[in-house]
Amino acid sequence: MSFTTKFVFDLDLTLYNEKECTESKNQKVYYNSFKTKPFLNQLLEAIPYKKFILTNATFAHAEDVLARLGINKHFSKILSTDMVDGALKPSIPIYLSAMKEFGLKPNDNIFFFEDQPDNLHTAKTQFGWTTILLTDRKMKKPKYIDYIFPKIEDALLFFQIKENFKKDYILLSRPIKSPKKKH
Repeated sequence: MSFTTKFVFDLDLTLYNEKECTESKNQKVYYNSFKTKPFLNQLLEAIPYKKFILTNATFAHAEDVLARLGINKHFSKILSTDMVDGALKPSIPIYLSAMKEFGLKPNDNIFFFEDQPDNLHTAKTQFGWTTILLTDRKMKKPKYIDYIFPKIEDALLFFQIKENFKKDYILLSRPIKSPKKKH
């Protein structure tokens, strides 16, 4: 049985943190506070897998924030609460919609990056996704969370290094052919 790897990201407080924007009831102040994230852009560029956004925010908000962060080109699709009749994570229907919309299969290797533990609980226990919590809070890691990182950049660097080591290990574990002797 074959599988593919796919990355699913929440948006708010996952692809940026509370220190990287100004909370304000004034939308102009709020949206203008987002700045491009060149390093995150590079990290996303290096991921060789399809990437998606699954958010409890609206589609318009997701598009606007992704564009302001300068990373919108990396995501194949966005699924937002207004696209699924107001369904919100952690309810199962939004995950089922994501499976369908993103073409996720039960045997796929799905990495889900999220800032809310409850949303990761559903992803892990109901769908078997690899769960990555983004938080700078100190906490005991629940069993349904596979990894915890303070920022998205830390998480993506970790997975990039892990992938590179895996490739290097495969290369190093192959027998090395000795050069043929000349007579």
